[in-house]
Amino acid sequence: MRIGKLGKLRTYEVIVLFIAMILSLNLMAINNNNLPLQLMLAITFGLIGLADLFKARHIKHKSHENKKERIKYTWLAVISFIGVPASLIPGEKLALRLTFIIYILSIVFSRIMSIAKKHRPLWVTANVIIILAALLCIVAAIIIDDGQVMLLTILISFMIMAQTFTRLIAISMSQIRLDILKRIFINSMATEVFMGLVILIVSCSLMLCSLSGETDINTFADGLWYCFAIVTTIGFGDITAHTYIGRIISVILGCYGIVVVALITSIIINFYNETKDAKMTDEHEEEEESVTADNSK
Repeated sequence: MRIGKLGKLRTYEVIVLFIAMILSLNLMAINNNNLPLQLMLAITFGLIGLADLFKARHIKHKSHENKKERIKYTWLAVISFIGVPASLIPGEKLALRLTFIIYILSIVFSRIMSIAKKHRPLWVTANVIIILAALLCIVAAIIIDDGQVMLLTILISFMIMAQTFTRLIAISMSQIRLDILKRIFINSMATEVFMGLVILIVSCSLMLCSLSGETDINTFADGLWYCFAIVTTIGFGDITAHTYIGRIISVILGCYGIVVVALITSIIINFYNETKDAKMTDEHEEEEESVTADNSK
């Protein structure tokens, strides 16, 4: 199976973002780093720049909005690459100030481009507030005492970690085709099965906590915890059923749980296969369109 160009770029973006997130987490532990602080900052900024380049490369050209997004991530990559030599200049405290200011400027630029893309009053107001807060951060980085400059490292690291994590989640969620998932749920009657599971767990929990012989299950919360362990086939063993009725209920819950686990597995497999086929078809059509456009030129 041949992976399309857009799929490769998205994969590269995910890998680079993940490495940048790991480095940002290490940067937060200032005293436990094996690499020099400035070198780690330079590598992190370079990785973010690469991720922005990959993002810009796999954005389609079909609309004016997409062109704006491509320009946005291209310039964000340029700003991040500027942060690489800035983090390596002599003087750790000066380097930290410059890299912090550069990173905040990238946030300001990103928010300005977001305002240019969407003109809704609430969206504009939120982005203006972020821009003003970012400008205040720049002023604080300039006037902060030398003894507190290391706090900028923690702040940069936290912001980079939050940014990379958010982008990774967004990329993961963008791959979920809700139309395909909805069709699979309807065809497999998964909604009815899951609702039946919820009803069964709640009713069995009420029954178990009301049985006088169940000394381990005294409250409804204990019953829910026990039913969850049975249905998921985890079996923690901290709570057990002692009466015959409780054991019969456990058998019913366990059998139903096996059915639900099998159903979830089939849903995941069908969703993966249909999503993969749909994405391969879309990427094949996009490549054919790009080839046609190049030949027409």
